[in-house]
Amino acid sequence: MAEPRMRVKSPKEAKRGSLIEIMTLISHRMDTGLRKDQKGKVIPRYIVNKFICRYNGETIFSMDLHEAISANPLIQ
Repeated sequence: MAEPRMRVKSPKEAKRGSLIEIMTLISHRMDTGLRKDQKGKVIPRYIVNKFICRYNGETIFSMDLHEAISANPLIQ
């Protein structure tokens, strides 16, 4: 299976103490584990289940993802 790909958009510069906006688009194959293939066999669950944003090794944002998330979520 292909690995998820991410595109990140962030400001080129940020001043200490300021708020910045970072956008991440995650492109990945998504299977919920609820569908069946042509032979009736269940297609195994395959989703991105955790998103972690780190800055200088410190986690600044994390998010658990579930089946209801879109196949290519934009996290802002």
